[in-house]
Amino acid sequence: MNFYNANIIITGSSGDLGSKIISFLDKENSNLILLDKNPPIKSSKSHDYYRCDLSKVADIEQVCKKIDLKYKNIDIIINLAGVIEFNNFVNELNEKTELLFKINFLSAAYLTKYFLKGMMSKNSGIIVNIGSVFGSIAFPGFVSYSASKYALRGFSEALRRELCDTNIKVLYIAPRAIKTKFNSGKINIFNDATKSKSDSIHYVSKIIIDSIKNKHKEKYIGYPEKIFVKINSIFPRIVDIFLKNLPKIINKILNN
Repeated sequence: MNFYNANIIITGSSGDLGSKIISFLDKENSNLILLDKNPPIKSSKSHDYYRCDLSKVADIEQVCKKIDLKYKNIDIIINLAGVIEFNNFVNELNEKTELLFKINFLSAAYLTKYFLKGMMSKNSGIIVNIGSVFGSIAFPGFVSYSASKYALRGFSEALRRELCDTNIKVLYIAPRAIKTKFNSGKINIFNDATKSKSDSIHYVSKIIIDSIKNKHKEKYIGYPEKIFVKINSIFPRIVDIFLKNLPKIINKILNN
């Protein structure tokens, strides 16, 4: 995949991971179209930024129409925007549950649907959905987050199969914990307590860019997580046993 002069939409562009991906793509001379509630961190090149609340369908549709008027051809969509919640499900606010699904899954689905017809008409394009290993291994304490990422993974797999007779590629890339502001506070305490490893922003960004270049349909980042993903798909009861002590650890963290 050649990124040169490609029109690329990136959601969640103001976050740490989004900023690093932008810096990688700047070197490729891509035309970056950035969507987020907050403006992106300044970089060496100017980009086309659209303020968009990705939890609101009306905002997404309005911005998509503006982009469509300016760019007749979208080559790549990187659905990166995400929010997380670490809590026992019984204590999670309904508004938070709804927000997780709106940002982590529905915004990607709506944005993809809008520009998919254009990709189909030219029979080319790449849709990149950034998920999580929690979209393959559902963790206690992250019930709604896991469910929203499961939805994104299922969406990616089903759409990939629906488009199998076209030249449009649908990629699903699933990092483990990343060293960003996204994972902070009690989530960091959880990672330390469970001895969960995390990856640098630079490393994950490079893997994402390489995966797009090589059109990897599914990519899981990090050991032993990618092994557990395979085990969970075949022998979920083994993973149940491995994770059975997590609720006690989670309650201790949340109650402190």
